[in-house]
Amino acid sequence: MKILNENEQLKKAEIIYPIEWKYRIIGTCINSLRKAVDDICGERNYSLKNGNQSKTGKFISVEASLIIINEFERNELFMKFKMHSDIKMVL
Repeated sequence: MKILNENEQLKKAEIIYPIEWKYRIIGTCINSLRKAVDDICGERNYSLKNGNQSKTGKFISVEASLIIINEFERNELFMKFKMHSDIKMVL
């Protein structure tokens, strides 16, 4: 752990909007993940590509990519993905 002195500050990463943002979404069924992303993104333009599969095949991931206009929208989508019953994890 680094101890900051008076001259150092923790800096938050600056994100310039609009920006193409990617969410890695993990679940157990590819069709359920695709439907969840479609339900949450609604009318927004987005792309979706298959990601990885766990060694046991229990978990799979997809990557949703879309243009985000501000921090509020980015966080709102993250929470919607996180709260969806077919989605186990969002990165």
